[in-house]
Amino acid sequence: MTTDIETTIRALEKQRFATIVAEDWDGFAALCDTDLRYIHASGAIDTRDSYLEKLRGGFYDYHRIDSAVDRVLVTPDVVLLHSTMSLELRAGERELALENVLLSAWVRRDTSWLLYIHQSTGI
Repeated sequence: MTTDIETTIRALEKQRFATIVAEDWDGFAALCDTDLRYIHASGAIDTRDSYLEKLRGGFYDYHRIDSAVDRVLVTPDVVLLHSTMSLELRAGERELALENVLLSAWVRRDTSWLLYIHQSTGI
């Protein structure tokens, strides 16, 4: 049975990927906790600010992101998502097509849910 919280988080996941592809950096920032850790499949780790700097500076250019949520764990203040993601992007000078598994954690901050951690692992 899907809870209201799970429905909300699934919608926020779709929204965050849409903002990245649309290059809506302010929209993406609004979805992220100030303590965000963005762990790339390469093993590189960004904070919210360092990732946004790379996005705004054009280091990452996401052409397409498709994702599917496999499992969800809902608690009152934290939601964990296990997903798969297929994407095409330019990172620096390299064009990439990737297949990843993801672990994302969303935390409740007052009345909002914010992305707290994103971890990608290549398949």
